[in-house]
Amino acid sequence: WLVLTRDIFPKAMNQNSIAFAYAVAKVNGLDLFRNHIEVVDFGGGEQPYISVHGLVALAEIAGEFGGWGKETHGPVKQFKIGSQSITAPEWVQTDVYKIIRMNNKDERVLCNGPMVFFDEEVRVKKDKDPNNFWLTRPRSMLSKNSRRRTILANFQSLAKRKNADDVDDGGQFTASVTNENVIDLSYSDQQVDP
Repeated sequence: WLVLTRDIFPKAMNQNSIAFAYAVAKVNGLDLFRNHIEVVDFGGGEQPYISVHGLVALAEIAGEFGGWGKETHGPVKQFKIGSQSITAPEWVQTDVYKIIRMNNKDERVLCNGPMVFFDEEVRVKKDKDPNNFWLTRPRSMLSKNSRRRTILANFQSLAKRKNADDVDDGGQFTASVTNENVIDLSYSDQQVDP
């Protein structure tokens, strides 16, 4: 449990978020310890989602991922987001190699990803300023979003993945730590009458 709370999900606000992340990982055959799942608060409470590493793992499990291709960056521009000024590429496009079975052998085929534009991807806080990640690392955040959109656009097998919305059927995940080495994760779908 200490590894999960200290190293894997250091910013998770409660144990239920980590239990929920575990459930999302389990139904998708992913590994929490390989950063396949992230817990993020997008303003409506913490929610687990499959990271880029997790999406690549799913594509590898399906035998389709053939590696990343070239990443192309657009011209660097100055963006005014809220009260902040950020210098970043206007757009990023990432290519990916897909394994396709043709004539009884696997072929590695280059697939282009969509152009991902900075001003459409940047995440802002309630005060309309960019969040800390986008403020301090705009190029790497844009690259990460480009990879995410590229892999989702080119691998149909990922349509079968289970997101938090698919796992959350109204039940309650709970986590309790019996000691630092034992985690009791449980799930209850019992509805409580008001």
